[in-house]
This record gives sequence, C-alpha cells and structure tokens, in this order.
Amino acid sequence: MLRAKLEEFVQKGAFRQKGGLCVALVVTDHARTLGLPLDPSKLMTKMDGQVLGLGIAAVQGILKRNQIDKVLAKEGGRTSRGSIQHMREYVQFLNYLQANSAADLDAIEAFWIGRVREFFAAKPFRISLDASRSFRQMVRDVIGDDSSTIVFQLPMRQRVEWEIS
Repeated sequence: MLRAKLEEFVQKGAFRQKGGLCVALVVTDHARTLGLPLDPSKLMTKMDGQVLGLGIAAVQGILKRNQIDKVLAKEGGRTSRGSIQHMREYVQFLNYLQANSAADLDAIEAFWIGRVREFFAAKPFRISLDASRSFRQMVRDVIGDDSSTIVFQLPMRQRVEWEIS
C-alpha cells in the first residue's frame, strides 16, 4: 500500500526532477529526526525564504549513506522557487501517511533513493576522452569489465560488436 501511495503522490506532483527529489530526501530525513507529524513552518529558514537544511551537504549525505556518489543538484534544490511549495505538499503527504499508520520512513527513503537512481540512469552517457589512454582502456574503464567483447545496441536494431584483445 505504501509504495502505491508514493507512486500516486509522484504522479500528482513535481517530484520527478532533481529539485523535488532533493526536497523529498531532506524532508524525509527531517521526519526521522523530528518525528511525525511535521509542522511545515518549522522546516523554513529564519527568513522564510528557503527550506531548512535543504542544500548539497544534506542531500549528498543522504545519497552517500545509500552508496550513491553522484551529485544530484549543486544547490540541493535550495535555490529553486518551487522547493517551499514542494516541501509543504510533501509534509502534508507524510502527515497523511502517519495518520493512517503507513509512514515507514525506511521504506519511504528507499523509494526516493530508487527514484534518484532512475533519474541518474535516464541521464545521457558522457565520456571524456583522454589522449594518453587507448580506446580499449577507456571502454574497459567505462564498463568495468575485462571481457573481450563489447556489444552496443543502436537505434534501428543495428548491432555492433567490438572485439578487444
């Protein structure tokens, strides 16, 4: 039931992009620390201009404890104008889950970590070429494998195989 509610929440809101993901991760972490229900007014900075604790350090700390080293957002969603509204919506959702005895924060964090992994997986693949290294070495670094055949599936069902010796 919890996963279905989280999926439904994502479909309704803007929690598919990095800003929303950052908000979800940090607010879930606040729920661990402060407990539920949360008061959205207590999750604002003193000047009410930003979500409390929302920044690269907090987001990267959560990602790191889940074995993710990539940077989700350089500002951690901190400078997004939508972050405050996202926080309010998400706090309301978490409080709803808590009122219905469905707020398993470990499972909720695992859900958002899964979404972060999907976000990274959907990003275009980039490689920087190093003229001092052979193409073979670079490909092996990318795939992390010493296999002798690399298969690429290209559009239009074309198949290309490279033998590496």
